[in-house]
Amino acid sequence: MPADLSPPPGSRAPGAIAWIVLALGIGLTGFLYFAALRQAGAPVEARVLQARPLAILCAGLLVSGLLFGIIWSLVFARFRALAVARDMTASLRASEQRYGRLFEQSLAGIYRTTPEGQILECNEAFARLYGYESRQDLLDHSAVALHESAESRQRFLETLREKGTLIAYESRARRKDGTLFWTLEHVSLLPGPPEVIEGTIVGITMRKEAEEALRLSRERYRSVIESSRDGLLFFDLATRRVLESNPAFQRMLGYSAEELSALSLYDFTPDDRASVDANIHRLVDQETLTIPNGAFRRKDGKEVTVEFAAVLIEESGRRIAFAVVHSLAEQRALEEQLRQAQKMEAVGRLAGGVAHDFNNLLTAVLGYADLLLDSDPSPEVKHSANEICKAAERAAALTKQLLAFSRKQVLQPKILDLNEVLAEVDGMLRRTLGEDVTYEAERDPHLWRVLGDPGQLQQVLLNLAVNARDAMPDGGVLRVATRNVSLEAASLMEVPNVTEGDYVLLEVSDAGYGMDAETLSHAFEPFFTTKERGKGTGLGLSTVYGIVKQSGGYIHIESEPGKGTRVLVYLARAHGAADSPSNASLRAFPREGTETILLVEDEESVRHLTSLLLKRSGYRLLVASTAEEALETARGYAGQIDLLLTDVVLPGLNGRRLANLLSPERPSMKVVFASGYFDERGILEPGSDFIQKPFNPETLARIIRRALDRKGSQPA
Repeated sequence: MPADLSPPPGSRAPGAIAWIVLALGIGLTGFLYFAALRQAGAPVEARVLQARPLAILCAGLLVSGLLFGIIWSLVFARFRALAVARDMTASLRASEQRYGRLFEQSLAGIYRTTPEGQILECNEAFARLYGYESRQDLLDHSAVALHESAESRQRFLETLREKGTLIAYESRARRKDGTLFWTLEHVSLLPGPPEVIEGTIVGITMRKEAEEALRLSRERYRSVIESSRDGLLFFDLATRRVLESNPAFQRMLGYSAEELSALSLYDFTPDDRASVDANIHRLVDQETLTIPNGAFRRKDGKEVTVEFAAVLIEESGRRIAFAVVHSLAEQRALEEQLRQAQKMEAVGRLAGGVAHDFNNLLTAVLGYADLLLDSDPSPEVKHSANEICKAAERAAALTKQLLAFSRKQVLQPKILDLNEVLAEVDGMLRRTLGEDVTYEAERDPHLWRVLGDPGQLQQVLLNLAVNARDAMPDGGVLRVATRNVSLEAASLMEVPNVTEGDYVLLEVSDAGYGMDAETLSHAFEPFFTTKERGKGTGLGLSTVYGIVKQSGGYIHIESEPGKGTRVLVYLARAHGAADSPSNASLRAFPREGTETILLVEDEESVRHLTSLLLKRSGYRLLVASTAEEALETARGYAGQIDLLLTDVVLPGLNGRRLANLLSPERPSMKVVFASGYFDERGILEPGSDFIQKPFNPETLARIIRRALDRKGSQPA
């Protein structure tokens, strides 16, 4: 705005004086001039004097003009100075008002403090930012208390002194109520004395929370991408080039991330370029694309069958595709495993049913053959009875293997140290292997405990060792190792059919012939063998399979022709102190007794034989063919029942349930279970007395006598 040129107050008096001085100068000059004209007739000297009036006139005019100009300049200069001073004062007042409004109305906090922490000035926004009602409440406090801690205040001062000005300085501050929040400030240190810190500050807690949420979101996204078991792929729609891939996709094709980033879809798709382009056009038209049975070519040239699903994404004006690639190899392997499991289950049910009935028959055969031998027969009859016993025992061993495969054995599990269980058969194992096979045992001294039947676990090792020996006819090395393993989701692909968790691993490896894929697919089937006719039953691995599965474990075989075989047995970790790995040996008990026994057996031939044997030993018998009949008999019998001898598997109510019902009614009654077959009732409590079918009279008498002579109650 131009300066106001109107005469300022007090400027008219000096102007009038200037005009008066000018008038007096002109009047004096005129007077002198007319006085000089009166002397016009004078001589030469006078003519000189005649010229003086003109000079005087000019000098007077000049002096008057100079005086007028000087006075007027002084007056005008003062006038301008006063006008400028007035304008500057008004501008300064307006500027102060604008600054004051800006200071008070600013949404950002504005402050001035000393380095020691005294708050010299601040606006209301600054006070509200720190939770104070007004700046007056805040001026009485130290700026040190506004920082997260005294240490953070010290770091702030050191950084400020080092740089002089801090731009976009982020830190955490403390409100009046003690809560912390994030701030962003521009601050400068003004040199002194005294030094002053001044700056502006805003709260950025919401922005920091948003940044943290974004960071966590990106981490989650990256975690999903990295941990996905399916292949994930981003590629440019125009160039078909790979933009990003996850580790699963890289493993699927055998490329590294860097190698894939230099490739396009054309490089690992077996189809021709036209087919790839046609699929891309379908994706563009439909924005989604699913290929349920596609193929990709691995780096090694092999093809992998995949299910391919892609969606179209717009990203910064560029169209890209995101694809999920699911390998069907694992699915097909699982389908094959399911078919194999179903086949094994069907064979197992058949084998178990046959073995169960056969065991009952063998019990009768062995029992009556022993009775025949006890009758002091002729040498010919005795020889025949012995042959019957031998054949029956071989048949019993065969049915035992069938039951093991079909997981129909009755188990008596204990908490075991597997190292101790295996150590008990080391001597037998070395003798079985022969001199040509070197036996190496590597056992973890800090092995976890497992829950299992010690005899069955020893059978696992013996069967695997015999198989390994037969695969090394020219000798070799058999290595048996135990160690602790913790399987996580990432490692389950390498160990199929095993769930996550802690396991004790039994590893048996040999340097024998090995097996091809076809042979390996039948390895656990009963009666399948690659040995010559008459040199093997084909029940070794099937027995191992059944024992491991029934013990709640997993078994996995790795084998290639000419590279040997590696068998991995995973047994679940158990907690608690280890029991003795071997069953206590039976002492020689007397065969006779006078106690009352309740016999429950559904197989008529076994029931008659057992009744005969027990009566010959002097016992009084109550006999029932079902659990329901046994309950009725026991509840209708007024005398004492000393022992319940029951089959585990009965039609209707099973043997364990029968024992649970009768034991509270007759607390002094002992219980002995008998069975040659397992279903969901076949795992007995630790400490239970048990007779494995088929049994002979001597075994029956000793187990019955041992149970009757035991003090106290026993688990049912």
